[in-house]
Amino acid sequence: MLRPEMSGVTRMAKIIEDLKEEARKEVEARETILGDVNRHLEEAKMRAHQVAEESDGLATMNAQLVADRTWIRDFDVANVVNAILDAPENTHATAKVVECAREAGFKAGYTECLTHVNALSAKKFTDERCALRGVDIEAAFRAVTEAYDGLHTFF
Repeated sequence: MLRPEMSGVTRMAKIIEDLKEEARKEVEARETILGDVNRHLEEAKMRAHQVAEESDGLATMNAQLVADRTWIRDFDVANVVNAILDAPENTHATAKVVECAREAGFKAGYTECLTHVNALSAKKFTDERCALRGVDIEAAFRAVTEAYDGLHTFF
């Protein structure tokens, strides 16, 4: 027969074992929670590092934009246009435009003069005997180009 003390001791041992098991489960649950918290902390640190890098990149980009804006403001749009027109890849095209504009100006001026003269004269003049036929347009163009190039030395 069992002694009553033994059954109380056994019961006490069982309660202690149950408490140990519950404590072990609680420790495991807390370790799991702690592991999750640590994982989330590491992810947050990584995101914070990425945000800091992106912020540095944006600050650099902003500084470049501010410098560009300041340069444009300080050097004015005319200087920007001159820099574009004077670029080596644009020189030939710019010269061609100037040449065409000059020729068009001579012809338009001659035509306008003809119109005024014909309005006052009984005899009608035509452009068949245009005085520009004997003019060395190339020499005039070179002179204008040299004058144009001379203007840029002051900028």
